[in-house]
Amino acid sequence: LATTVSANWLDAFSQDFKRRVLSLFAYDFRAFSPSLALSIVSPKVQFGSATKDLEEKGGDKDQDTPAGLAVPGDGAEAAGKEPAASTSLTTTQLAEYLTQYDMKRLEMYGRNLVDYHIIVDLLPTLARLYFLQRLPVTLSYGQAAILLSLGLQHKDVTKVTEELNLPSNQVLALFNKAMRKVSNYLRQLQEKAVESSMAKTKDVTLLPTAQGLDEELEEGAAELSEQLKEKRDELLKSISVSQFAIKGTDQEWEATLGKSSNPTMISVKSSNAEPEPKKRKEAPQQAKKHGGKWNKKGRK
Repeated sequence: LATTVSANWLDAFSQDFKRRVLSLFAYDFRAFSPSLALSIVSPKVQFGSATKDLEEKGGDKDQDTPAGLAVPGDGAEAAGKEPAASTSLTTTQLAEYLTQYDMKRLEMYGRNLVDYHIIVDLLPTLARLYFLQRLPVTLSYGQAAILLSLGLQHKDVTKVTEELNLPSNQVLALFNKAMRKVSNYLRQLQEKAVESSMAKTKDVTLLPTAQGLDEELEEGAAELSEQLKEKRDELLKSISVSQFAIKGTDQEWEATLGKSSNPTMISVKSSNAEPEPKKRKEAPQQAKKHGGKWNKKGRK
């Protein structure tokens, strides 16, 4: 009977085994030492460019790995294969595991604002995502051992210090450094998602104007002058200037200018002069009213 076997059956079997053993660490495998547990899961601790960030933070593998912790393999097997892009967390998948309040608690612990008990409930989720290579964060073997012991085996800090032969303050310092790296990675993941959803900026090329500033001012002044001229013409058309016309004909002006001895003062008889109003004879009537007599000069 011919059967077809996928070429990637070994990788699929390894991933299935890792998922199952990670869940069993909370049960009978809880008694495993950190060295044995790490040798079983063979975690990937170096993720490309994140190694540089680890060195800048001051936590390389030799300094953060306890002397009593056996590093599995020679480093090549533990490093494993680079996870595919599809296996890394997306913002949509992250929202299924952690809320914004969880992210805030994790950030506050990374900044040493709260105690580690505040994020204990997040450790099983974070540890499982890390060992399944869903969180490509570079950790030392010591930090990975502490995350496995606290997050998957559900051990307390006292038990971890005994197994790693380290003081509790050093264990908590390594754990805090690991959680800070996880928090920074998750924040950058959200920032990139927001950045990709924003509209892309367009490059603006500034070109010189077709005309200079002086030319533009002269053109504006010419337009304004033309508008003022049009308004003036309209105003003159609306006003009757016949009332300001000079009276007299040309012959009358010639005769007047020729006879006048004082050319600064001349007079021309108007052709349409209005008659003077008649004087009212009120004095005699008032005299009769008061019984008096008036003479020719108007006095009594």
